Amino acid sequence: MKKLIITAHPSKEGFTHQIALAFENESKKMGYETKILDLYQEKQEFLSFNTEKDLYQKPQTDLINWADEFVFVFPIWWYSAPAVVKNFFDANFVAGLAYKYEHGIPKGLFKNKTVRFLTTSGGPPLFYYLRLAPTIGLWKSRFRFCGIKTKSFSVFGPKSKRTPEIIEKQLKKVRKIARK
Repeated sequence: MKKLIITAHPSKEGFTHQIALAFENESKKMGYETKILDLYQEKQEFLSFNTEKDLYQKPQTDLINWADEFVFVFPIWWYSAPAVVKNFFDANFVAGLAYKYEHGIPKGLFKNKTVRFLTTSGGPPLFYYLRLAPTIGLWKSRFRFCGIKTKSFSVFGPKSKRTPEIIEKQLKKVRKIARK
């Protein structure tokens, strides 16, 4: 299995990147191929508007086609993903690549791919699960539209209580998720 870990946090020192690295390391131990795409550190060609026919012919397209599983790792800001995550999705999961219409009906083209979400939060996870239900549903729907099955959506928080012991406990959960 090939796993593309997509991170979105401007600080390389934060818990988001610890989660991504823990997931990557555990996946490699399991024999999976992994790559990390850091949306804040890479040159973001997908943020440039392009009216050409080959809109989705970008370096990210090769990674999207390569991956069997997408693992999005990002903080929850204002009850959603950072804007760069939505921009990445909008620019890369496009008609002709991720879905097509047949007789006016959408058909997902990524039937054998899966997605996981590993998110961080400032507050308690239960609060976010309750308040984020519509947002979580929206993200799952976006990927389902492309034929991608959501395997999990995890929230790690609260930031204020993240002691070294809590961090290790949460990273242990990340490693367990990576083994599935």
